[in-house]
Amino acid sequence: MELVENGSLRGSKIADIDFDDAVRHHDLPDAGGITDYRQAFKDAKADLARMFARQKVLTIYRALVTDISELDTDRTGIAWAWEAEGALRGSDIGKTDTSGLLLEGRVATTQVNWHLTIAMNAFDPEEREIVLVRGASVTLISVHNAQGYRVGAEITPPALRGIIIRA
Repeated sequence: MELVENGSLRGSKIADIDFDDAVRHHDLPDAGGITDYRQAFKDAKADLARMFARQKVLTIYRALVTDISELDTDRTGIAWAWEAEGALRGSDIGKTDTSGLLLEGRVATTQVNWHLTIAMNAFDPEEREIVLVRGASVTLISVHNAQGYRVGAEITPPALRGIIIRA
């Protein structure tokens, strides 16, 4: 399933990704009218299709409030981002200047829930969110210390580099 081949995002027909369905699954922000959200949803579909049109694998990031010794590689969560700053913005690390980890990984675009990804980017584009299917396989590239919006030194233990972690 090609990202924009025949109007689809890796198996999800763009036209079938429905605004009303997204509204049922997400709280709408307070600002703006429903017409604005419909346009944002339409724009997010077009933007994501354009950005990821030829990619089969994405580099993604996940910020976690945890220590490297407590990192659970079997349950890292489904909410990642395509930029490090987006991952930090969407986490308690970015919101409260808390310390934690920033994971960098790679995932096949077939492991992305494009319906929820589009919805999340329509309603909160600053997080640059990539929503994975539960249990998706992510190849871990690196682990960094993080605090606030600052990414610190890489601290990837050799035993974790290149392993498959689960969303």
